[in-house]
Amino acid sequence: MKVSAEQALENAKKYLEKGINVEGTGFVHLDDWNGNSGHPKWVKNKLIPSLEKAINQGEKLKGKRKDKAKDRAITERRGRPTGRSHHT
Repeated sequence: MKVSAEQALENAKKYLEKGINVEGTGFVHLDDWNGNSGHPKWVKNKLIPSLEKAINQGEKLKGKRKDKAKDRAITERRGRPTGRSHHT
């Protein structure tokens, strides 16, 4: 089952609070990235920082897309074509 990065981060934090080591059942432990299994040190030192970084990068991209769309809309209102020269 695939979960969002936010949900996996929440799962990982809850998993660390339990203080247990649950053995992953999936092939090559890919299901550990869901935050419900894995060695506690790996979860703390690798999984949580990786998920936080991915979430932050996603938020930055959303902001850039909004800014770019806003700039494009302003430029089009001014009657200037976007990305093209006025020279013929």
